[in-house]
Amino acid sequence: MKIPNRILFVVCMLAMGAVQGQDLLSVYDLATQHDPTLKEAKQNLESARESKPQARAALLPNLSFRGDAGLTSRDIVNSTTTREGREDYSDYALALQLSQPIYRRDFWIQLDQSDNQIAQAESEYALAELDLMGRVI
Repeated sequence: MKIPNRILFVVCMLAMGAVQGQDLLSVYDLATQHDPTLKEAKQNLESARESKPQARAALLPNLSFRGDAGLTSRDIVNSTTTREGREDYSDYALALQLSQPIYRRDFWIQLDQSDNQIAQAESEYALAELDLMGRVI
């Protein structure tokens, strides 16, 4: 019984040398590319980081521009005050509007909340990285 076990052990040891091994860093890199939990945490972090520019944009002035142009034609028939015929005229309108909220407390609260959301998402991402490291090792 001992001889077949020893032979099996020697064969296994020889086979292990032929197997291509991967170092821990390459396995971890591969895991970071394909782990759905880490990908979800990264997407949540990017989403939270986008909330700050959106909250800041609500505090900035809003400038809008509008322009209209038109051409009007009319046919004059049987008029005693003007001559008969066709009359064309153009009209143009331009509008520029600048608006800025003087004080909107809710916008300032949203800006503060975005900082908290970013901090929470960064913590969750770091936790997901640590969890992945634990699963890889």
